[in-house]
Amino acid sequence: SGQFTFKNLTPGDYRIFAQADADLQIWQNPDFVKAMNQNATEVQVAENGTAQVKVPLTGDDQIEKVTQQAGL
Repeated sequence: SGQFTFKNLTPGDYRIFAQADADLQIWQNPDFVKAMNQNATEVQVAENGTAQVKVPLTGDDQIEKVTQQAGL
């Protein structure tokens, strides 16, 4: 488990993912990110607002499945 704080975010809608030992290169691939959106935790940040969300850990099996589905 962990905790993160992001300050001065532009108001808007965000998708959050949590993965242990992430392969950062795969996250640069827009097809992978698009496919991962089904596993995202969504949060809306209002101007001067705060939000707390619990984000489930995305397992290696989920990453592998999405990678295969995206043809990567």
